[in-house]
Amino acid sequence: MDKKSSKLHYVLGVTTLVVVSLAGVLIVMAGHGGGQVSSEVSTVESDSGGQTTLDSINENRVEEKVDERDEAQSLSNEAPAEKSDSEVPLITEDPLAKALRSKSPVLADFGRGTCIPCKMMQPILEKLQEEYAGRAEILILDVAEYASLSRKYRITMIPTQIFFDSSGREVSRHQGFMPEDEIVAQLKLMGVE
Repeated sequence: MDKKSSKLHYVLGVTTLVVVSLAGVLIVMAGHGGGQVSSEVSTVESDSGGQTTLDSINENRVEEKVDERDEAQSLSNEAPAEKSDSEVPLITEDPLAKALRSKSPVLADFGRGTCIPCKMMQPILEKLQEEYAGRAEILILDVAEYASLSRKYRITMIPTQIFFDSSGREVSRHQGFMPEDEIVAQLKLMGVE
């Protein structure tokens, strides 16, 4: 064989390997899906910008099942079944909506525990939660846990910080790691001392 045909065989072999591998991944993914929508978040880490790109955030099946159960319950005349103490509620109140009703300025940080910049921001945000208690609401929201909220606020990168004034209007948005001094400066611009 000459060099051209040898190179062509190599390229064809590699291409075949890639196609077969991708097909295998798709088959495995289809097998794990079982027809249900997952609540996974696909991320790509970025060292330079200190942020993570969200490829997709899927609706959590639990919300859909609860809606179906509530609808079926409302159509029947039966009283709802008693909950045992060991049951965990399926849906929690939207913490951002609750914070916005407080009429205080709000910082909502959208991130995920697997994102390195998000992990770096966690202690800063927890410290600010204590320091600004009663003057501002500081929220740490996991994009996987609050997927529909993440879609509502068009979160495309994590971490993303959204600042809301006391009337609930978005006044600033930042993507990526945000140092404590910059967060404090933004809160001061909003009138929070």
